[in-house]
Order: sequence, then C-alpha cells, then structure tokens
Amino acid sequence: MLIAKLLIVPFFILLVSLAGRRWGNKVAGILSGMPVVAGPIVVLMACEQGVEFGLHAATAGISGVVSLLSFGITYCWLSRSCHWSLSFLGGILVWMVTSVLLTFVPQNLYVVSVVAILGLILTPLILPKLSTISLPTRQFNDLALRMLTGGIFTLTVTTLAYVLNSQWSGLLAVFPIIGSVMAIFTHIMQGSEAVAMLYHGTVRGLYSLTTFFIALATGWNSFDFWSVVVVGVLMAIMVQLVFYFISRISVAIKI
Repeated sequence: MLIAKLLIVPFFILLVSLAGRRWGNKVAGILSGMPVVAGPIVVLMACEQGVEFGLHAATAGISGVVSLLSFGITYCWLSRSCHWSLSFLGGILVWMVTSVLLTFVPQNLYVVSVVAILGLILTPLILPKLSTISLPTRQFNDLALRMLTGGIFTLTVTTLAYVLNSQWSGLLAVFPIIGSVMAIFTHIMQGSEAVAMLYHGTVRGLYSLTTFFIALATGWNSFDFWSVVVVGVLMAIMVQLVFYFISRISVAIKI
C-alpha cells in the first residue's frame, strides 16, 4: 500500500503536466480537476480504514469541492498582483477557513451534493475573466518536483487519516495537491492570465470529481468495492464527454 501512495498520484501528476504542455492550460486544468488525485486518496483510505470510513470520507469530499474552489478563486485573484508565495498562502488560508465552515454542514449526501454543485455553477462567475492575449512560456524542468510534492502530500493525508475523523480525512483528500503544484508553476512560467485559464478548466474537471465521489458514496454500501470504483471512473469520464459535445455544439451554432 505504501508503494501505491508514493507512485499512483505522482504518476497522474506527471500525465497532467505533460498534457498541459502539449494541449494547454485549460486541458491541464480539466484533468487536474478530475479524480486523479483525490479519487485514489479516498480509495486508499477505504482500503486501509474500511468501507464505512471510505463512505464518510467520500461524502465529506463532495463538500470539500467547495474548499478546493475557494482556493482556486483566491489564488487566481491574488496572482494578479502578488508573488506566487503570497497567492499560495492566501489560497491555503481561505481553504482552511472554508473547510472549517463545511464541518458544520450536515453530512447528508443530498445536502453536500447541492452545496458542491452550487459552488461549481457560481465559481466561473467569480473567477477572473479569460484574456485573449498570448501567454509567455518559460521552460522549467519541474516534473520531478511536482511528482515528489504529490507523493509527499498523499502520504501525509493518508497517514493523518489514522488520527483524524472521516469527515476531516475526506476534506483533506480534496486538499489542493495538484491544484497548488499546477497553479504555482503555471504562475511562475506564464503569469496570472494562465492561472485563470487553468482554473476555469479545473472547475469543469471538478464536475467529474463530484460525480466520482457521489458514485462511491451511493454504491459502496450495496455493491462490490472495486466495481463501484470502476463505475465511478467511467461516470467521471462520461461527464467530460458530455461537456466536450456541448462545447462542440456551441461552436457549431456560433459558426
């Protein structure tokens, strides 16, 4: 299990980073918002702590999407006038405050789902508007650092699950691991406009993360553990396919 913690999440961070370099920040944002980091963390928690623990963690993870959104909104706005370090610290502070407030939200699947979906709908209206200017790119060999950071965060979060309750473990599972790494290095290499593009994509990806957690929270009580995980992954992918076809139709209508 230790090897899985150290390898799975860093591997996904590598794929997302490479995809971002190939297809741009919005694609990187979409992929980073999908259940490529928080998903494996909650599954690992359930394997180690039991399905009941995993159910509560998945439910808390749904509401934790709002904390993740709050981090992104804060980082985006601060990045327009602040150094990456201040943007990161501000984002983490808002994440912590939002997470504490979410502990008072009833851990009911329907309630947390509504909270998460409202957050996803409203966030694009709050994020900085996307610019059409070209973005500068600085080459920086940061892939190893991104992977190392992801592995350390994953190990830390799953270890804390032994001393924290399932609700806080679920909230920590949605800690902006890949979001922080992607935001910081995007900020350094391309500036605040690129960070805004990244997070507009992340919001779209988080619909898939929310769907994945809903699948776990509803299925683990009644069906085979790994079958539910597979179904959750397929549903998460389908959500992005729906978004893709909607965007294609919108483009066709405008033409």
